Amino acid sequence: MQIKSKWEPSEQEIHDQNLSVQESDRVINRRLDKESVYATLSVHSKIAPEEISTMLGQQPDDLIKEGDSHEAGRFRIEFTSTVWNLSTEGKVRDKWPEAHITWLLDQIESNRQNLRRLQDSGAMTSVTVRYYMHSWVQSTDLSIETLLRLARYRLSLHIVVHADDLQEEES
Repeated sequence: MQIKSKWEPSEQEIHDQNLSVQESDRVINRRLDKESVYATLSVHSKIAPEEISTMLGQQPDDLIKEGDSHEAGRFRIEFTSTVWNLSTEGKVRDKWPEAHITWLLDQIESNRQNLRRLQDSGAMTSVTVRYYMHSWVQSTDLSIETLLRLARYRLSLHIVVHADDLQEEES
């Protein structure tokens, strides 16, 4: 004996399910709207910032000169070298870190040999990706090509993730 059962949801159940899907979409979109990412190329060096700018063919978005100090609570930080930063913030709209890294590398492509000279003179160079995440799960995928390009440029990569308290939004 074969029993066939066909369940048909009521109009109220369909309506409730649609509302639930719409609310889920709104929560996801709110989180995506708040997510942001940017990357920074940093050069830490004893070389004058103007010379770094000339060598890389770029003006820094942020600059700390050797001897500058910064108050952090009860601590005072005195910088013993120049910190020259080129950032994608406000320049690259994409929310994928790879687009930001690629943009930075493209900016200094024609001056890659000068970057090498800076590094050979003792400058520390790196790319830092800052990711402000507002979702439970997020992955950062970088292509082999981008990783190889970072290696060819002799740039270390730092990924910093700032995560909100997601439980607040669920309540």
